[in-house]
Amino acid sequence: MDSLKATLAKYNQLHLLTFYEELSDDQKNLLSNDLLSIDFANIHDCYNRYINGVTPGSGQTEDIHPLPPDICGTVSDESAKIWRESGFRLISENKVAVVLMAGGLGTRLGVDYPKGMYDVGLPSGKTLFQIQAERLIKIQLLVKEEFEVDSDIVVPWYVMTCEKTHKQTKEFFTSNNFFGLEKTNVMFFQQSMAPCLDLNGKLLLEGKFKLSRSPGGNGGIYSALKSSGMIDDMEVRGVENVHVYCVDNILNKMADPVFAGFCFDKKADCGAKVVQKSHPGEAVGVVCESRGKFKVVEYSEIDKATAERVDNDGNLVFNSGNICYQYFSFSFLKKICYELETRLKPHITKKKIPYISTETGEIIRPKEPNGYKMEKFIFDVYSLAESFCVLSVNRDEEFSPLKNNDSAAKDNPRTSRESLFALHRSYLSAVGCSFVSATGDGLDATGVCELSPLVSYSGEGLAALSGRVLRLPVHIDSITDVCNNSI
Repeated sequence: MDSLKATLAKYNQLHLLTFYEELSDDQKNLLSNDLLSIDFANIHDCYNRYINGVTPGSGQTEDIHPLPPDICGTVSDESAKIWRESGFRLISENKVAVVLMAGGLGTRLGVDYPKGMYDVGLPSGKTLFQIQAERLIKIQLLVKEEFEVDSDIVVPWYVMTCEKTHKQTKEFFTSNNFFGLEKTNVMFFQQSMAPCLDLNGKLLLEGKFKLSRSPGGNGGIYSALKSSGMIDDMEVRGVENVHVYCVDNILNKMADPVFAGFCFDKKADCGAKVVQKSHPGEAVGVVCESRGKFKVVEYSEIDKATAERVDNDGNLVFNSGNICYQYFSFSFLKKICYELETRLKPHITKKKIPYISTETGEIIRPKEPNGYKMEKFIFDVYSLAESFCVLSVNRDEEFSPLKNNDSAAKDNPRTSRESLFALHRSYLSAVGCSFVSATGDGLDATGVCELSPLVSYSGEGLAALSGRVLRLPVHIDSITDVCNNSI
């Protein structure tokens, strides 16, 4: 205890022991262990850097450059077919894993449960979790069929939750029989939590024997993979390629074989998917180069003049919009988890943080920002990669985030399902299908159209529907049903 007190005194944090003498022995142990888990030197350094204006986001636009062509590819490249074949081979050898970042609650959607449990209003009523699970099942089946293997193809799915969503997420998967996946291949682990500071750099207490903490950002994935044993599980399974993505994009391609093959063929430590920005002020980060390294400049950290800069052809110079879909070689991911994670500096933001007053013992719920939360971002490791690559994908096929409720103009349930309907209509149109309105009084190319991921992963397997006229709304769970019921 004397050593802990000395550390607290050194960093002006002795207030954390205000209630210590009135605690039970168990509570004293809980508080002591909580405090011993804190790197006070690092927090002290981060706070001082922030106060002095030296942060991970400062000076972002002073020395940034567009991505060099040699690290970039697009899904329209002639090489995409080769990348797909390479990705299929990797999946067939059980060398690909997927990590889902699903710690967030659906607060902005108006619900108090995990965002992955949200029903966006599809005819099927499927949630984001179910859509992604079925895409994972389908890609495994496609690879199994193509390589004609007898054994099962397994792409393990690691689901990162947080303290508030962990139990509910696990129960949801269990009650839905893991959506058809083998439960031994779906693993859950919790995002790391970061301590909260007051405006003077002192750590806040949530209770008399518990620090105030908040989710440490998606960059907390690295320490969480290590502490939970998930990185070790990957190694035991022989995983060599890891895809990491966010739950809220309804168009996510699970274990995307084209991206896997592209990154593998580039011999990349790390890779990112991007889309062309819709306009200079779009609220997405920009993947770019800075001093020979690669980084993401958040939209809030890039100045207007830089965001609007165009080349001689009138195209945006900084046009590579980050969609938070990453690739890691397993060796690089393990190195981050065990060696490099501590080099990531937190991003600090001012927030309203409930806390217990060390003067009165009362719980305070502030109406104005009273402290700082610290977050690390998953993409902060891009600069640590020896080899990095970027694949530009089609927005209409791969990016439609769900951020807001329907009162917002964009990135809401309506825009998410409309993006999915448009994608599925394009799949069917590509094999010669046409659509008529529900009343049958004319062609309609804009209506409701949902294809089960178990029917088609990305437009394949629909040739049997060639030339058919489909009455909207369309909801296809099997090719046989459509063949029997089309017009």
